[in-house]
Amino acid sequence: MYDTTIAAKLLKQLESFLGRISPHFHKPVARFIGDMIYGIMVEQDVKLSSVVRALKEKTTPKTVEDRLSRMLSSDGLEAGLHGFIASEGAKKIHRDTLIIMAPSDVQKPYAKKMEYLAKVWDGSKGEVGDNLGFWGCMAVACESGGRRPVPLHFRLWSADSPEFVSENEEVKAVVDEITKHTKKRGIFVYDRGGDNIEFYRHFLEKGLDFIVRLKERNVRS
Repeated sequence: MYDTTIAAKLLKQLESFLGRISPHFHKPVARFIGDMIYGIMVEQDVKLSSVVRALKEKTTPKTVEDRLSRMLSSDGLEAGLHGFIASEGAKKIHRDTLIIMAPSDVQKPYAKKMEYLAKVWDGSKGEVGDNLGFWGCMAVACESGGRRPVPLHFRLWSADSPEFVSENEEVKAVVDEITKHTKKRGIFVYDRGGDNIEFYRHFLEKGLDFIVRLKERNVRS
């Protein structure tokens, strides 16, 4: 009974979410987003084969997997999702809401054939090691004392991609995407790696409020 109630609640929330996101995408893309979210929720796994199993469509599993695989590379899918999530989150951001910026990475030790795998941060060594994966930056909003963070953005990139310029440019792109929707509301908080002259300049040029953790240095008034 308890599991049935939770499942019904999750499906209702999914329907509500898809109702808001569908107008921003063409029908096939909106269907794909719904299929992926449903499959991941049911199987608690992001592999396409698991999502296919959850969908239980009448056609062959290979046909469904091929369709999902094609849709993953749809033009504008990533940008559209980023924009929608940021715009939804921006509705809950006020002048003093904290926007937490956190550098991150996704390590892929077994994905030998993935394109542009690059060396990423090794937390145990405190430096870039031999671990392969992708760099990233996550941003969530929260009120002081609040318990429910609001997702705003999650960006991944490869330092070995031919389109890569620098980590600074990737992080500034995250700030710009969020600011476009928040209209400069909120206070950006950047902990590890935030003490960066490029970030200072960007925040100041955009007229944004921000808090960073200074590295050990002499500060004069």
